[in-house]
Amino acid sequence: MDELIPKEGDPKVGYRVFEILDEILKYRENSGRTKAWNRYYELRRNKHWKSPKNSKHTLLTANLLGKSHHNTVNMLTDNNPTFNAVQTGETDPEALDSMLRTCENWWTEQEQQNVFYESVSDGELYGTVVEKVSFDIDKEFPYGEVDAETVSMFNFGWYPVKERDIQECEAVLHFFPLSVRKVKRQFSKFKDMIVADSDYLKQLGDTRSEISLGEKHQGYVATFAGIIKNLVGSGAVASDDNENVLMVECWVRDYTEVGGEAKYFGNIRRIIAGCGGKIVFSDDNNPSINPELSVEDAIKTYCWDKYPFSKNYSVTDTASPFGMADYEQLEDLNIEVNKTLSAITLVKDKGSALKFVNPKDSGIPDTHFLGGPAIIRPTSTFTASGLKWLEPPRLDANMLQALTIYKDLFFTIAGTFDLDQADSAGRNVIAYKALAVLLENVSRMLKDKIRNYSKMIRERGRMYISHGQNWYTEDRWITYEKNGKKNTGRINGKSLLIPAKLTVVSGSTMPRSQVQEREESIELFKMSAIDQEALLEKIDFPDYKKILERMQQGPFGELFKKLTELGVPEGMLQYFQDIAGMEEKDIESAVKSGELPLFDQIIQSLQGQSEQPQTSPVDGAEVEVKMANARKIDAEIELIREKIVTERLEREVKIKGVEFDEEKLKIERTKILEELKANDENRRIERVKTLNSIVSSVKSNKQGPYQERGLVSNNV
Repeated sequence: MDELIPKEGDPKVGYRVFEILDEILKYRENSGRTKAWNRYYELRRNKHWKSPKNSKHTLLTANLLGKSHHNTVNMLTDNNPTFNAVQTGETDPEALDSMLRTCENWWTEQEQQNVFYESVSDGELYGTVVEKVSFDIDKEFPYGEVDAETVSMFNFGWYPVKERDIQECEAVLHFFPLSVRKVKRQFSKFKDMIVADSDYLKQLGDTRSEISLGEKHQGYVATFAGIIKNLVGSGAVASDDNENVLMVECWVRDYTEVGGEAKYFGNIRRIIAGCGGKIVFSDDNNPSINPELSVEDAIKTYCWDKYPFSKNYSVTDTASPFGMADYEQLEDLNIEVNKTLSAITLVKDKGSALKFVNPKDSGIPDTHFLGGPAIIRPTSTFTASGLKWLEPPRLDANMLQALTIYKDLFFTIAGTFDLDQADSAGRNVIAYKALAVLLENVSRMLKDKIRNYSKMIRERGRMYISHGQNWYTEDRWITYEKNGKKNTGRINGKSLLIPAKLTVVSGSTMPRSQVQEREESIELFKMSAIDQEALLEKIDFPDYKKILERMQQGPFGELFKKLTELGVPEGMLQYFQDIAGMEEKDIESAVKSGELPLFDQIIQSLQGQSEQPQTSPVDGAEVEVKMANARKIDAEIELIREKIVTERLEREVKIKGVEFDEEKLKIERTKILEELKANDENRRIERVKTLNSIVSSVKSNKQGPYQERGLVSNNV
């Protein structure tokens, strides 16, 4: 089978790579993409005019394109994305959580939000953005780490050149300049063959550095084919080490078989060539796959048969492999705004220099009008009437109206506005409740962008997990938050090899109104839909954890804590705790019935205990035995009392049953009523028993910890 690139070791491999690169660059140049990208960069840098620097007229620029670009990128990247993991087979839920935690930890620790910002910024500028995800062994020494980077459109191409889906391409090329010194150090084997590629670099058409520095760019006529011929035939000499080499990293689908099996993992091969194809620095198997991983496991990873690149658009164009940038739609409007501003400024400047009219036949020298007050004598009354100040040009009101129309049209088409003032087309909407509606409208207007960039994040996350499954050969530790606390977990490649797919909540990176969320939380709390912890966490109240602890202790928690530190006896604290948990009428009833001792009795009991002589361990044991026997006798007495009460209630029920024997319906109703009364009596008996137990506990100084009003005692 004929492949796009010759077999490994063939001397034509490098030249074939550069031939593909030449075809990519020609298509890009002929389609006008390179020129458009450079123009968009000029507009972003506020270089809208192409007039000479020595122009006599003031040419103003209101960079609305830059403002719209800045606002859009900030809105699309306002928050970190929200990841989800979807099962594709049987797996442990804890393993799914571990995958999510791993991805979120990598996003935070490796500053992926900054890479996301750069990618969205490039996407909005050029209409298309490319990301590359790879494992970098030199990062996070000594284990290495997965790295994601934004690839400039000037340094990336695909073949066939009109293919829209990058994963369906036969080859993708990442080409970039690298200093001769660094290339020699990295590929010392080819040290004597490496030459600078200044001619090749000019063919990329990237004039951004010249635009930013204000230098004039000269066009280049030479073709890659001609350069390659000259280089091969002339025996070029290595240039200064400070110059650059054009490195071309070619990822190609190669279906070569060895012994009936595919030679390359997922049929993907990577070639690194330079010096116009004269040198092939490396020709490797798919570097996204760990050769030490079993084929059965490697096939399950996302990058097995995929290029580690993702191509996404700002606005999708189904007829082109390149997306559409907002600059295409807005450039003309911004130019009209600039022209109107410049015209207004011209009128202003002309009017600021006042001029005096002195007719030639006035008979008065011009010098008489200079300096301070003076007497002038015109030749006649007629000539005197010609002496006057020249009226400055007046600003046409239509110019201001036109400026407003252009500006409103610009932001209406762009679909962006200032969220702090919610100013859209001159309409101020400041109420915080309207922000939610405005954010929804923005999200709706940017839905195409949100879908595309969510897809980009999703692919980045899946590629990260794939590289982790392949190259996390050593145990690593990640940090995550659970139930408001920081935790650590151990992960490795095997723990990530589970049947699951990573997804991203669409729109999760868009801005959210914190004011709106706080108001909603307060309303939900009033409706008892959320608890105090959820409310305080949502409104981000300072030290809300400590507040919750104090609330759980109750209104007297701090007081009892301080009394304990002062050495107040536990029995007295328990007494106070019981009183705090009772209603006033219950206290009066308990005192009258003797169930609750008076404070003097508690003091006397504690004093009596403190005045008891110290006993030996043997005497103490005997006392404990006697006290245990006494408690046993008290319990038996209480049991007998309960039996007597129960028998009395049963007799009353039977008597009532005989009285209403003739009417069965009434009998059944009476039984229910009596059973309810019996239950009330039992609860009363249990309360009496509990209070007696408290009194007994106070006397024996064996009280348990105190409790709060409304809480159940945990005394044993």
